[in-house]
Amino acid sequence: MYGTGTRSYHRSAEHRENKRQQKLATKRFLEKKAAGELKAETAPLLCRCHSFRFPHEISAHRRLKSDYDWRAFEQREAEQENWEEWAKPL
Repeated sequence: MYGTGTRSYHRSAEHRENKRQQKLATKRFLEKKAAGELKAETAPLLCRCHSFRFPHEISAHRRLKSDYDWRAFEQREAEQENWEEWAKPL
């Protein structure tokens, strides 16, 4: 049997080539990092609660009436007149 966890794989030319490419990619990454070419980007935290129909940023909860307004979106939609404007993603 030949697979990534087997003895025969670890002795193969394929494994040696993968290791070589991994070291090369790591070296390039560290060079770019040292040169300041890489920029860290942060992704917003997403909440998947049922207060909205879609995954949303946590800041969207500021639009709720209170911290305890955890009604489902459909319930608020039925009670609110201008829900189309209100429900737009930030």
